Amino acid sequence: YGQALGAVINPITKSGTNEFHGSLFEFFRNEKLDAGDAIGGLQRFRLNQFGGSISGPIAKDNVFFFTNYEGVRQTRGQTFNVLVPLQSFRDAMVPAIRPVVSTLPLPTGPNFNIINNVPVLDTNFGQFIGQRIADLREDTGSVKIDWLQNEKSQFSARYNINDSDTDVPYGVGSDQLANGKLRTQLFKLSHNYVFGGSTINEFGFGINHNYTNVGAGESTLPRFDLSFVDFRINPIGPAQFEQIRTGVVYHFLDTLSLVRGNHSLKFGVDVRLNRRSAESITQDTLTFFSANDLRTNAPFVISRSGNPELNYANENFSFFANDDWKAHPRLSLNLGLRYEVSTVSREKDGLLQNFDLATLSY
Repeated sequence: YGQALGAVINPITKSGTNEFHGSLFEFFRNEKLDAGDAIGGLQRFRLNQFGGSISGPIAKDNVFFFTNYEGVRQTRGQTFNVLVPLQSFRDAMVPAIRPVVSTLPLPTGPNFNIINNVPVLDTNFGQFIGQRIADLREDTGSVKIDWLQNEKSQFSARYNINDSDTDVPYGVGSDQLANGKLRTQLFKLSHNYVFGGSTINEFGFGINHNYTNVGAGESTLPRFDLSFVDFRINPIGPAQFEQIRTGVVYHFLDTLSLVRGNHSLKFGVDVRLNRRSAESITQDTLTFFSANDLRTNAPFVISRSGNPELNYANENFSFFANDDWKAHPRLSLNLGLRYEVSTVSREKDGLLQNFDLATLSY
């Protein structure tokens, strides 16, 4: 198998038969039987999980199909216990920066800082405890077609898709809801051919495609880093990082299996063409070292991060031979040899370079 240090699990997609079969299901759960949170109380929760499957013949005794679908709709409350600016602090902010806190709610209670083991009332920030709602939509489906060409030849084609869309709150601001999109698509075409009672060949070609788009929220502000002031302060501005990633793997594999006396032999080749792209949207971060720095719009550090779309590529070539040898009725040996080679990862437009310390150049 290769490519893994631990266990290898092979999921098998069901196939159709000469009879039609189908199923439907629905699972529902909400917060009515949940225990309340010690701080935030009972959190909102609603889950609907539903779907079904159908299978049967396309051409009797020759062509069969199987397809299924599963949907998930989930709404979940997330309790926040954070610090937000007091109204007096907001009124004292310089006019140029005052709008950045306009989307934050006012405190629901006071905050006390421990100084020399004595609780001291915070005159800048107060405590806010409240729920924000996270939503999930996920759709999963598959289609499989099997063609029994004859007693020796069988073709199979399979397509799987998982598509999800999530909205996750990362703060208590009215614009602090980050959207995330994920789509995974898998396709495989396989052909099994029986040369005889002791020789079988399995060929497969697959395409694995993954797309993720992790958003940073609707805010158009730079990111305000107040962790040096107090890590409990609710963030201002967008979430950290907004990234778009795409990965595609073209997979070719062939395995020849033979039984010769006490030897069960396998010879095979596995070729993977890896293509992936990654983009990190430019994001500015203002780092403040004190509450007064925020009040007067005086960040200590201003930084910018992000990268344009980079397109990477490399290939993996694997070859193997395996022998399960029953040397004795009470002794079996598993012998194998595998050779792997991978090409160096490269960027399509030459944007990925190594820095040479000797020449001080790329």
